[in-house]
Amino acid sequence: MTRKKPRILNKIYALEDLEVHAKKHLPKPVFGYVSGGAERNHTLRNNAEDFANYKFVPNILRNVSERSTKTEIFGRQWDAPFGISPMGVSALAAYRGDIVLADAAQKMNIPMVISGSSLIPMEEIIKLAPGTWFQAYLPGEHDKVENLVLRVKKAATKLLVPGTIWKDYHVEVGKIMTSELLGLGLLDQHDVAHQNPEQPAYKRYFMHGTSHHMGLDTHDYGLLHLPMEANMVFTVEPGIYIPEEGFGVRLEDDVVIQAKGEPFNLMGNIPIEVEEIEALMNA
Repeated sequence: MTRKKPRILNKIYALEDLEVHAKKHLPKPVFGYVSGGAERNHTLRNNAEDFANYKFVPNILRNVSERSTKTEIFGRQWDAPFGISPMGVSALAAYRGDIVLADAAQKMNIPMVISGSSLIPMEEIIKLAPGTWFQAYLPGEHDKVENLVLRVKKAATKLLVPGTIWKDYHVEVGKIMTSELLGLGLLDQHDVAHQNPEQPAYKRYFMHGTSHHMGLDTHDYGLLHLPMEANMVFTVEPGIYIPEEGFGVRLEDDVVIQAKGEPFNLMGNIPIEVEEIEALMNA
């Protein structure tokens, strides 16, 4: 039995019309999640503006009987040169949303990409729609991230000297981390130029502080507005966390501030360099 076309579709004449009706139907947070892009929607707007530069040129009385929208991608012929892109947690907008999308793509013979954060196991989706693609975030070069965190830790340690103010110290470490993240490509100059001073761009990958007092308790009390003094003990524990790769690195040393020179590292005999740790693991 063929299902009747929903009556609401009689009011749809363009893709924008779907958004108007979806806004009336969906809860505000769900509509915002589905209709919006990343962060400030710059890329979303730019993409729409780029497509707007293309215009249809009418050609009158032309034979279009042999025209086709079919195209070949990866050795398979599809009925249209576009498909359904991945959207995380599609189930927010519809019950078993990924199944709904994959089924529709299968019937229309267009590509469909399942998000890496789908709530439906890909094995279940493939049974219904074998041609579905899967979005995978492949791990990056972890050793580069580990060495980056190590460089930040070493640079931060040198700043722990008498007279340093804790708040100013974290600002300086933030600048060091920003420079390293730019070098790694996780941040770009646009991110830095438009960052919120209260929530700098580097906080996207390094959410916590770098150092805190240590004493009888692991997190001991300290007057953070007073200058650091000799014999104070601090942690030095920068980290980088990349959620889309399910990967993070955090390194820690505990140090004693000296009257002159760099702090004394209480953990100096514990391996922390990438090569040292790999040698131990392979021994």
